[in-house]
Amino acid sequence: MNKIIKESWKVLIFASILSSIGGFGLEFIKEKIFVFLPLLIIIPALNDMIGDAGITLVSKVTTYLNMGKISTKRLNNRPVRHLLYL
Repeated sequence: MNKIIKESWKVLIFASILSSIGGFGLEFIKEKIFVFLPLLIIIPALNDMIGDAGITLVSKVTTYLNMGKISTKRLNNRPVRHLLYL
């Protein structure tokens, strides 16, 4: 346990300092942020949905590649078009 604490205290202090700097920066522009508050609330959810869709698409393409339904030389075929137009 002592080894873990010795190895991680530097990272912990760096993360705390970086977080404090970010907090001070946000405090200075607080009034400007309130104009975009609805957008700031929506952006993390949109980012998560886009990431999930990308992971699903790549997973299906790699599965098709593994099954031999598509080849790496020609990705313009029916299964790939079906995935992209869904």
